[in-house]
Amino acid sequence: MADVSGFLKIKRKEAGNRPLNERICDHSEVEQVLNSEDRMLQASRCMDCGIPFCHWSCPVDNLIPEWNDLLYKGDWKAAYLRLAATNNFPEFTGRICPASCEHACVLNINQEPVTIRENEVAIVEKAFSEGYIKPQPPKTRTGKKVAVIGSGPAGLAASDLLNKSGHLVTLFEKDDKAGGLLRYGIPDFKLSKATIDRRLDLMVKEGLIINTGINIGKDISCKELLEEFDAICIAIGATHPRDLVAEGRDLKGIHFAMEFLPLQNRVNAGQIVASANPINADGKKVLVIGGGDTGSDCVGTSIRQKAESVTQIEIIAVFIRLFISSEQVDNFLPRSSLIFFVFHQHSQCIAKVKKYGLYVIIHLIGLVLLETNINQPNELCSAICFSRNSIEDGDIEQVKD
Repeated sequence: MADVSGFLKIKRKEAGNRPLNERICDHSEVEQVLNSEDRMLQASRCMDCGIPFCHWSCPVDNLIPEWNDLLYKGDWKAAYLRLAATNNFPEFTGRICPASCEHACVLNINQEPVTIRENEVAIVEKAFSEGYIKPQPPKTRTGKKVAVIGSGPAGLAASDLLNKSGHLVTLFEKDDKAGGLLRYGIPDFKLSKATIDRRLDLMVKEGLIINTGINIGKDISCKELLEEFDAICIAIGATHPRDLVAEGRDLKGIHFAMEFLPLQNRVNAGQIVASANPINADGKKVLVIGGGDTGSDCVGTSIRQKAESVTQIEIIAVFIRLFISSEQVDNFLPRSSLIFFVFHQHSQCIAKVKKYGLYVIIHLIGLVLLETNINQPNELCSAICFSRNSIEDGDIEQVKD
């Protein structure tokens, strides 16, 4: 394993983000990179902990202790091979995964966890730059034809595995370019679309056929697909949003995130002129309902569109955790799901705490109000939380700070 005492000698060191005043003026990726030596030292912090809860927590079962060990030893190629054994697209997950593995890291019990996500993306980017990743079409074909509907993360992964198994795979996408939510949803400042194109080019060279601009059920019937293909994989995603049943929901100016975010992606790609964007936050006072990754993406996009102000509302329970500190709260998995995080989108502005009079219904466990002001770009963040204890069952009560 990696240095068994590495976590005692080496402190957690993150790559950090680009300068604040610079990154809010463009849509380029926010995160920076560490040099190779520092990255290897970060891998040395991975403990020989016996039971790797990070592996248990990872949705794709990444062999995290194994490739951390190889990274620490400087064997980048072997580290990539172990990473690729379970993960089709580490260049995606290494950028946008919420990294539950770090919450589950044993070091997270009383210290700071290993920089697992950053280590992951460092390994795969090194593999691309060094030429370790090359097209590897299957040596033999089964003769079976498979149609995959939807080119988001699931569709791409299914296509990659089916193609590597020797089947003749055709990927269908209703949009003009493949990528699904990766391309039209996740902001460019989190995931550059050049990263998607690089992977798609590799998959095409391995024999994958990609047909875009085709809406299955309209342009091609299911009957036609069944006649042409031996099997069909449906990976159409979950872009249907959860609506909010509330008075005034039908008023103008209220949009779902997946109406707002893809338009900015298209502006960045040159498909829409910025002045023609029908949902633009320029000069507007923006309210974002929801504080997860998608809500934070809306905050970051609104700031870059020069919104006058951005206010975000979040339902949350028990803890507020503005800056990661295991000494303040018990943040080990699964309690990490109860913690309020400030993303880099929030640190792009100052969050002011004010005294609010809010009407909160009993179904809310808690409410956090985070007001951001892009005219004061400080790194300070504060929040105000209303807990369920403040609300009487069966009543709607005004709750104040």
